[in-house]
Amino acid sequence: MTRTQSAALVRNGRFSGTTELSAQNRRRSGGALTCGVSLSVLAAVMAAGGSALLGAPMAYAQTLTGSQTTTITATGTPVVVNTASGFNVSTTTGPAIVLNGTNGATFTDANASPITGQTIGIDIRNTEGGALSLTTTGTVTGRDNFGIQAQNLAGEGRPTSLTLSTAAVSGGSSGIRATNYGTGALSITATGTVTGTNDRGIFARNYNFGTDITVSAASVSGRTGGIGARNTGSGSLSITSTGTVTASGLIPTFGTLGSGLQ
Repeated sequence: MTRTQSAALVRNGRFSGTTELSAQNRRRSGGALTCGVSLSVLAAVMAAGGSALLGAPMAYAQTLTGSQTTTITATGTPVVVNTASGFNVSTTTGPAIVLNGTNGATFTDANASPITGQTIGIDIRNTEGGALSLTTTGTVTGRDNFGIQAQNLAGEGRPTSLTLSTAAVSGGSSGIRATNYGTGALSITATGTVTGTNDRGIFARNYNFGTDITVSAASVSGRTGGIGARNTGSGSLSITSTGTVTASGLIPTFGTLGSGLQ
């Protein structure tokens, strides 16, 4: 594990005392105005399946534009969503963006788009196979729950990697929550401040089939923990912070002062 914060006590594999960071590693040997199917994605689907059969699962590509006030939902095999310059979304009920991919899920915002949901800012899921990738350059907010929730879920098959690259993110519960049941690595890079008002700022979880967890953050704050990470896959766990990592409350499970990283 890599850390750039102050020294800490390590007890039974966990940071304790005045530490600002701690971690566990258990190793094992709608709303859019334009949309359409990307020709490159469709070509990949046809190549993989040999032909595009009527009624077969289809790739879905969408570009989000304009100012939106209702939840945007996209589903595809795989799903690929981008933003146009000037796009923004703010909802007063439900999440801002919900993406459901099979054999791949990709969201890319290169336009510093403000994304605010009443419950969740961005809820992105991928099942069966392929990778989950999310890039945001604007502020993402989930007022009541998560700023970003990302899940790589197993079905008849298993997905591969989960990769998040964000700017500022905040959530009423956690800022960023990422869960990987896939066979690859889980990576989170946050260049802006990440805040979880009532839970952790960042939480990353790799299950048995996964490999490495890498978290690279700037400043992170939470109530029960600043950064929480647990790896029961076969790889390493690395956490680096260039800013402060803090926790303001109590950890309910242990009843002790919250540490920045659990």
